[in-house]
Amino acid sequence: MPGLSALLQAIGEAEGYEDLRRRLLALFPGISVAELVQLLEAALTLSELAGRWAQRQDSGLDG
Repeated sequence: MPGLSALLQAIGEAEGYEDLRRRLLALFPGISVAELVQLLEAALTLSELAGRWAQRQDSGLDG
């Protein structure tokens, strides 16, 4: 199973929802639809949090 770094790379390189879906299916072949939904929800949440963290870092709020 791919690690967190592979998942983060897929999120970072995706150019939209469909591209992220394609990348996740390639990373996790044979995944069920229910598992893919959960993975997409987690990936989108993680990408949102990473974006917010980066914004705080850039604005100097955390340092």
